[in-house]
Amino acid sequence: MNRPSTLYPRAGLVTPTPSRSPFAAIYSDAHPTRWPHPHIMGHSLPPIVEAITSNPVRSRADLVQLLHDLFAPLSAGQSTGGARIRLGYTGTHFDHVAAEFEGYARALWGLAPLLAADANAPGFDQIKDAWIRGMTNGCDPAKEDEYWGDCIDMDQRFVEMAAVVSRPIAPRPTADARGSPLRLRPRRSGIR
Repeated sequence: MNRPSTLYPRAGLVTPTPSRSPFAAIYSDAHPTRWPHPHIMGHSLPPIVEAITSNPVRSRADLVQLLHDLFAPLSAGQSTGGARIRLGYTGTHFDHVAAEFEGYARALWGLAPLLAADANAPGFDQIKDAWIRGMTNGCDPAKEDEYWGDCIDMDQRFVEMAAVVSRPIAPRPTADARGSPLRLRPRRSGIR
């Protein structure tokens, strides 16, 4: 059941029901002017987009499935060495190497916490291997086609570094001294 929008009541737009995926609003009747709208364009959504927009994200399993579905198009655009994601024209104001590094690094915000909680998450073996290979190759100046490049003043690479270090400092499951079930604890570092 759709209800009138509280944001645009005069426009007659409707908002999606709470039971739908939060991502479905991008391609729903709630936003008839957004492109590509499948009803206006006369076609259905691509299967990759349909998998993402139809996910209700109500449970951890839904969230893990969403993450897996989001990695499908990223993996298709991944460079041979895994360190860059080439998705086409990005419209960024920084160089293309930094943009490709951004494509790689932003995915780590989802992958690092998942692997910290479950290093052997089902369905993520190839993804994990590709991103680890990408990390190794992206930091190696000898691999010119993969290397992320040197940082300069006001560089986008500084922004992406936060995601790159998110995996080593992410919490990991451990058992306490009493042997109680695993729970998340932050890793210890030399930083106080």
